[in-house]
Amino acid sequence: MKNKILKAPIFALSVMLALAGPSFASASEDAVYALAQDCVVIQSPKSGSYIKRTKGPLGLIDRYGFDANQMADAERFYMKPAALGEYLLTDRRGGYLSSNIPSTTIINSKPDQGSEWKVIASADGNDFLYRFKNNKTGKSLDRIYFVFIFPTSESQFKVLQRPAAECIAFSEAGLNVVTATANPHDALRTSPTNIRGYADAHNHMSAEEFGGSTTIAGKMFHRWGVQHALKDCKDIHGPGGLFDIVGLLVGGYSSHNTSGWPNFNDWPNKDKAVTHTGYYYKWVERAHLSGLRLMTVYTVENEILCKINKTFGKLLLKPEGNSCDSMDSIKRQVDGLYALQNYIDAQNGGPNKGFFRIVRSPAEARSVIADGKLAVVIGVEASEAFNCSGNNTCDANKLMNRLDTFYNMGVRSIFPVHKFDTKFGGATLDTPQLDIMNIGSTLENGHAFRIKACDAGIEGQQITSGFIDIDPAKLVPGFNNLGPIIQGVLNFGAGTIKLAIGLVGGPNYDPQVANGKACNSKGLEPLGAQLINGMIDRKIMIDVDHQSTDMTKAVLDIAERRGYSGLIASHGDTDSNALDSSEPNYNLVRLANLGGHISTVPRSPETFKRIITPGYKAMTRAATEKGYLAGVGIGSDYNGLIKMAGAQPFSYPFTNEFGVQFNPQVSGNRTFDFSKDGLAHYGLLPEVMENYRLAYTTSGDSALYESIMNSAESYLQMWERATR
Repeated sequence: MKNKILKAPIFALSVMLALAGPSFASASEDAVYALAQDCVVIQSPKSGSYIKRTKGPLGLIDRYGFDANQMADAERFYMKPAALGEYLLTDRRGGYLSSNIPSTTIINSKPDQGSEWKVIASADGNDFLYRFKNNKTGKSLDRIYFVFIFPTSESQFKVLQRPAAECIAFSEAGLNVVTATANPHDALRTSPTNIRGYADAHNHMSAEEFGGSTTIAGKMFHRWGVQHALKDCKDIHGPGGLFDIVGLLVGGYSSHNTSGWPNFNDWPNKDKAVTHTGYYYKWVERAHLSGLRLMTVYTVENEILCKINKTFGKLLLKPEGNSCDSMDSIKRQVDGLYALQNYIDAQNGGPNKGFFRIVRSPAEARSVIADGKLAVVIGVEASEAFNCSGNNTCDANKLMNRLDTFYNMGVRSIFPVHKFDTKFGGATLDTPQLDIMNIGSTLENGHAFRIKACDAGIEGQQITSGFIDIDPAKLVPGFNNLGPIIQGVLNFGAGTIKLAIGLVGGPNYDPQVANGKACNSKGLEPLGAQLINGMIDRKIMIDVDHQSTDMTKAVLDIAERRGYSGLIASHGDTDSNALDSSEPNYNLVRLANLGGHISTVPRSPETFKRIITPGYKAMTRAATEKGYLAGVGIGSDYNGLIKMAGAQPFSYPFTNEFGVQFNPQVSGNRTFDFSKDGLAHYGLLPEVMENYRLAYTTSGDSALYESIMNSAESYLQMWERATR
């Protein structure tokens, strides 16, 4: 109840508490969770006094004490959840009620562990009393008083709600939407069948842990709020972003303004998405309101890139970060997603109250979506996902044990291969950084990619004989402006890489093949076949993107023999073919005929239409012939080491088909405008969807827009077929 007149129903709960022990625990916890985002005063039940911010004994230092006899003089605290049942209490001057030995009531100007309070409620007649236990000291907030000459204390207090206007709300990124109800997600409530809305079948929301946690700046959330989640990135990218090695080598930017919240002078940014998060949770929440019903979050790692990043990082005295081991990284990312779910629940009043719900089955997903929430599937996309590449020893028993580990963690979709060949099979050569990945493949496997001429109808790639010249002066934009220290570090690192791979001329490819006709000659390996069958046995979805064409053919052979629909091409990286094909053996056609799901990276309406057309036609054909629902989704791939969609002509406000009105998104002092910023962060997906709606419904392509808005239902039907 929070000891407030507005929540009289707690009286009835209190009666039940006296009669049944289990109900007591639940109602007490609910009373704590319900404090989220409240404006309150704290009162002693014994003296009737309130906590007040006052000067100390000498009038020199501000302190908190039970010094107010009237509520009007009491300090107002904003209750900001740091976790489920734990709070930051901020006063009207931005101070944090904090604790530090020996005092239990100090004022911090910035949060630390001493500003976190675990709150415990206990019944007091028709009401509750609250204890505040400090996370740093382990001591409870108390009021010291004397009985005769003997000091004593009390540590259970009344918490009384005040109007929100009496507090200063905690800083937060905005949704900037207008809806008919106070809870904007009510607009997304629906029937659990025939769901209208789209799926993002491929994103990297957990990528803050990628590369040993020192590559991607920014976090999905932070216990102490947005100003810490999206703080200045100089801690890992260095002054001016000069230590952002992956940004230099892959992103193509030689420097950047590192300032984060509240000004965001240079990030998030559609081009800086390579090394800066786009997934702060309020941005994801705004995306959900555009009709995003389901997302697959692919945990992601690349041990070779991580080790290279760390090698350079040590020379630049960057933080050490976490382990590059893929199994460790994936576990950290999965744990982070569950922590995020709990954090969002805490912001919304308790377990299961948040919009972000991790699901392990299509039935769970339908229930979540019907409740107006976002269904989140956990996946794995890592070059060394099972530690079964290079010199790692990996047999069938180890593989199945690791597969079970993933399944028990909640993983339901996996890429058998990613950027490099493994003991499972070959990787596609379709990547913008193919020559760099060939170097990585050599470091990983001891040899470069082995190639052959592509099959008819498949677009080949150009690959360099002798590798690329690993010369930072040629690879890094603006190298000459970096200064002698950074130049020296890059040159030393490049020399180390050359030495590591024993570069003596590199591979010698047939020029007729290597000059734009190359495909990977490695197909599915015997251990890979065991992995595919093991995934089918466990009803884990198989993402065939990043596989060589021959490997994908072999995977489809197994799926056809076993009648398995759980196949996904999630971000447009299958077959390297941008043209439609009626060839029955064409991989996307076979995948669609099995009842799989196809999506691609969102770009401009024209580009998205061009890239998705093969999959769209395959899905439409399968819908006609097999009775499947034709739904093609997006695979946003934000933080997948690629740049995002550019700016498009756009105007605000706009109202989507679910009745949600969107205004420009505001984070701190920065207003994001899609017509200028493009897909600067994930929270601008509503603009992308509105752009598609307007473009396709006015150009005669309304069926394509309908297919996008059928993609969540199409994905769920695919998953249901796979789990039968």
